[in-house]
Amino acid sequence: MGFSQIMFSWTAIIPVIVLLYYFFRKKYTDQPVSSTLFWSEIMQETRVSPYLKHLQKNALLYLQLLALLLLVLALMNPYVKKSTIVGEQTIFIVDTSATMLAGKGQSTFDTHKQEMLTLIDELNGRPVTLITTGSAPKAILQQETNVKEIEKGIKDLQVTYETAEMDKALDVAQAFVGDTPTSIYVFTDALDKKQLPMNKDSVKWLVRGAAKDLTNIAITRFAATTDGQATMALVQLHNDTDNEQKVTLALLNEEGKELVAENIAVPPKVSDNKNLQGVTCRKIDDSDY
Repeated sequence: MGFSQIMFSWTAIIPVIVLLYYFFRKKYTDQPVSSTLFWSEIMQETRVSPYLKHLQKNALLYLQLLALLLLVLALMNPYVKKSTIVGEQTIFIVDTSATMLAGKGQSTFDTHKQEMLTLIDELNGRPVTLITTGSAPKAILQQETNVKEIEKGIKDLQVTYETAEMDKALDVAQAFVGDTPTSIYVFTDALDKKQLPMNKDSVKWLVRGAAKDLTNIAITRFAATTDGQATMALVQLHNDTDNEQKVTLALLNEEGKELVAENIAVPPKVSDNKNLQGVTCRKIDDSDY
């Protein structure tokens, strides 16, 4: 909740002034009693319903305070913030890189998929374009209005382990915009808003990032070389956290069998190269294709 006319917040002092006035006014009232015989009856009525008597005496105060508070709220023009889809079409840009698998309890990728499914209820017939990142961004859905097809497209999304290359995905999204008022949602782990093309007033950009303080260690490069008998693998790891992380680096074959494993410590905020030696290899023949 917010206030569009916050400059009128000073008017909140008016109800306080009225309240102070009542505090310092005369604290007693004359109560004429025609006879001492009726004194005990009047006192008994006062004790039986003290709150009612208090309300009767101060009803004007409460009405004045209520009126003044309503006046202050009207001057400050309160509003409630609500997330809603605007524009004539919606574009979802989804980061499918491996860093999206990081998360607290649930991966960032799955969290974003759930949010996209929730946003479908606010479409009201607007067409949806779904774009995934990568070296060659893909438009999974193009101007789709069928809700079931949109849900299927979102649920079928998978992490591709490619580098995000967000700039390319943003360029693809721009091609679908044209002059149509558009809401573009970018689902990623982190994005510098300076990367967003802000040259069109008809486009509203909404970035959905990852939770803070995630433990994310990524394999940024992988290469292997062989002499025909043994294979040496070169792995580059990057630690995005602020602390040293101890991990187990393992290399598996196509059957899921562990070929080699090693416990390593990766310094914070740096990339570290590691060689894995002694990996056996086999010759690839036509049956592997």
